[in-house]
Amino acid sequence: GILSTVPAIVSALAGLFAGDWLRSPRAPQQKLRGLLVAGVIATAAGLALAPWFPINKNLWTSTYVLFTTGLALLLLAAIYFAVDLKQRDGWARPFTIFGTNAIAAFFGSTLMAKIMYLIRWPAAEGETVTLQAWLYRRLFDSWLRDYVASLAWALAFTAIWWGLTAVLYRRRIFLKI
Repeated sequence: GILSTVPAIVSALAGLFAGDWLRSPRAPQQKLRGLLVAGVIATAAGLALAPWFPINKNLWTSTYVLFTTGLALLLLAAIYFAVDLKQRDGWARPFTIFGTNAIAAFFGSTLMAKIMYLIRWPAAEGETVTLQAWLYRRLFDSWLRDYVASLAWALAFTAIWWGLTAVLYRRRIFLKI
């Protein structure tokens, strides 16, 4: 509803403001300091207000927005420091590869997930399940605990799409809107 839409918009705006801050003509150290200060203030505010207004992702509460925005700004500051100020960017190459075709990965993975839910597959004793459920059961759930199987499925699905974006990256194919 509208009560969770407004905080979601604020989350998006925080990202836009952070991007504008980084693109500004300010000195690199000032940019880093600004990200750190804003990150600490937002995180602390979210935590300080949490006893009265709980941090709740499902409701997208304002404390959730403050807390996650603060953590995101602190992470962005750390990445800005490592990549832009210290020129240590080798570790970020997988993210660069994924990010060059982020729209293709998002659209393709969503389409693939929907197709796997539409396809019915025979399971044990005449039962039919979705292709996603069948694959999940066979590849992960049969030998891993539930929470680990779920994580393994998500990581495998992400790895498949990273691999596809890596192929596009090597061939210099960049899909954009």
